[in-house]
Amino acid sequence: MDAQTLALSTEKPTLDMSGIKDINVKAGQEFTLKIPYTGTPKPTAKWELDVVVVVVVVVVVVVVVVVVVVVVVVVAVVVVAVIAAAVVVVVVVVIAAAAAVVVVVVVVVVVVVVVVVVVVVMVVVVLVLVAVEVRVVVVVVVVVVIVVVVVVVVVVVVVVVLVLVAVEVRVVVVVVVVVVIVVVVVVVVVGGGGGIGLTIYHIELSYVHHGPFLRTSKTKTKNNLLKLPAYDRF
Repeated sequence: MDAQTLALSTEKPTLDMSGIKDINVKAGQEFTLKIPYTGTPKPTAKWELDVVVVVVVVVVVVVVVVVVVVVVVVVAVVVVAVIAAAVVVVVVVVIAAAAAVVVVVVVVVVVVVVVVVVVVVMVVVVLVLVAVEVRVVVVVVVVVVIVVVVVVVVVVVVVVVLVLVAVEVRVVVVVVVVVVIVVVVVVVVVGGGGGIGLTIYHIELSYVHHGPFLRTSKTKTKNNLLKLPAYDRF
């Protein structure tokens, strides 16, 4: 549309810039621009963030429950093994009890570290997904994938520890193996080798448009002709 001349009927008029790119005003005139928002539509309503928060809370609770159950099972297995050894020889009981305590401590520490790392990664991923205005469905999928990873890691660590204890491997070896497993998993998850770290950069973003968004800005002309920028990128 061609440049339009504004009849300045008020001291500080409001200009509706729908379809207008150039306007003629007198030098020093102060006015307000009402610009139609035609850029990337805003994301959907507030309830989506509420859903994300609920999902995160539920996932954290589930992870904690899984960890508690795994630790209880491991302690029970070790206690049964110690009792069985006590029936055979009292000396073996003392040695087995000491080794069992070390193993239980190792398992508990490893599980706690894994859970903390995964929860931190999950929170960061969720925040990034929310920041880039991704749909809740995608956020939930990513969170579920992270939960599955942490459950698998915990199970693998527990199974490996129990096997090593069963074949009477030294505690040092058990600790080394567990640490290696945790380090590998953390590197894969955080580094993106397993796909999780890269997922947030390859998903398809989706937005919902809720009508025209008008952005208001106060402008003061320095000359007789105001050239508007590409306001569709505002």
